[in-house]
Amino acid sequence: MNLDGMDQLISRINRLANADQYKARALDKAAEHMQQKIAENTPRSARNKNHAADNVIVTKVGDRRLIGYDKDNFYMQMLELGTSKITARPTVAPTFENEIDRAKRIMTEEIQRGLGL
Repeated sequence: MNLDGMDQLISRINRLANADQYKARALDKAAEHMQQKIAENTPRSARNKNHAADNVIVTKVGDRRLIGYDKDNFYMQMLELGTSKITARPTVAPTFENEIDRAKRIMTEEIQRGLGL
């Protein structure tokens, strides 16, 4: 009976058993990247006070990550989507579109690192 490579195989199987852990870590890293980019692209006033850019949060919902502004910055929704009297000045949607490929690469790299590939 030839057992060459069996240790490697067992090691890989054990890593696959932890795939959910790697997936969660990958989601966290990608969400952190998006959070940072949204904060960078959020406009700031000249006033020395708390800004929406300082309050971009990541919320874990099951196996998803939601990125946006905390509840005290509800007015950002009006700027993002516009109202009958305010023209939309989106920040989140364009940032998402510009950074989605980078976020996917971050997730891929993190999962590959976890699985030892």
